[in-house]
Amino acid sequence: MTKTIAALGFAAILGLAFCQNAQAQYSEHRVGKHKIVKCYRDLVIGKYRCHTYYYW
Repeated sequence: MTKTIAALGFAAILGLAFCQNAQAQYSEHRVGKHKIVKCYRDLVIGKYRCHTYYYW
């Protein structure tokens, strides 16, 4: 019984870890006339990584 509960707990932790990686968050906004800033982060927690793109 204890081994079964431990195995299920381990499987649940692995499932949560892999689901976290799939939940990328994304944000995009304009800055000025000719710039777009696109930001994303891989996990729900953590800092955004932002990139600036220029267009005409």
